[in-house]
Amino acid sequence: MFTDSDLDQLNKHNLYVFAIDCAEHALTVFEEGFPNDTRPRKGIDCARDMAAGPYTQEFKHDEDVRKHALVDADRARHGAQSAANGERAGSKFSRSTACSAMAVVNLLMAWPVSRARCASAIDMAQLAYQMRWDGWSLEAERTWQRDRFAEYLAR
Repeated sequence: MFTDSDLDQLNKHNLYVFAIDCAEHALTVFEEGFPNDTRPRKGIDCARDMAAGPYTQEFKHDEDVRKHALVDADRARHGAQSAANGERAGSKFSRSTACSAMAVVNLLMAWPVSRARCASAIDMAQLAYQMRWDGWSLEAERTWQRDRFAEYLAR
């Protein structure tokens, strides 16, 4: 939905925080399916901690913490994907939970900030809604993202 030129309007810090917001918004899909699995939520917390620190390309939050959060979020994604694959034709719900967790994985891989990885996290958040519900929910997510993006442009 967002083009490269759209995303280029944000500085790297705001782009990263916007991607965090999108991944976190979609995380509710994962948490509905796996309410006791806190790994992707911890990944969001780690990403927010990184974004809150002094921003430079060389900034190393605590690389071990980031890597651990990345591995955990990817394991959660893999678990959700395995559940989808184990079901007959994979339910929309299970596939959407995997997309939600993948948004967090892409987010954690985006450090130092990569526009492509941030865009992938944003797209995965939309895909989580597209696979979970009907077109109305996808449009609602896109509207939420557009409104949120406008807030960042106004800063």
